Amino acid sequence: MSTEWYPHIFDAVLERHGIGRTRQIFYTVLFLPAELVAELPFAQHPQLRVEGEIAEVPMSGAFVSTGDGRRYIMVSPDLQRKAGVAFGDQVTMRFRVSDQGAVDVPAALASALTRDSAALEAWEALTSGRRRALAHLVGNARSERTRARRVAAILVTITGRPVPPELAVDVGRLAYLFGRRQG
Repeated sequence: MSTEWYPHIFDAVLERHGIGRTRQIFYTVLFLPAELVAELPFAQHPQLRVEGEIAEVPMSGAFVSTGDGRRYIMVSPDLQRKAGVAFGDQVTMRFRVSDQGAVDVPAALASALTRDSAALEAWEALTSGRRRALAHLVGNARSERTRARRVAAILVTITGRPVPPELAVDVGRLAYLFGRRQG
């Protein structure tokens, strides 16, 4: 790809990075070189969403902070498998900054929102990050039944409607996204 398509490029080693204070979970990540950290708009977008390629495999994600000035992007096991790379390998990443407000809404959720004007209004009032999290829950459902149940729970949660008993568990699972305690 040309530098016009992906204006940022760097080489780095796939590293393990632990996240969590009391119980660390380790991910394979690429650390962004300091010179790129300095030139990208992290002040406006602390979790800068990007799209590009790692080892010539298309990807999208966000650079996040370690808290000490460094930034990294997670490299999923699926991407590693497709690229034929692993922890310790040096790879090339090319990328561009994405639309920070973009959300890929699964068809089932989009359809439900277009049929329910109150839910659509509530959806549009959510932050793009919260919309992405909810869309991810629907998009990762393995069955149509689970997908439908998650969509229904999202509509109840964002509109504040009474929770039907059959959705109580699903609505309860959404509580963490909205800073609500279960109980």
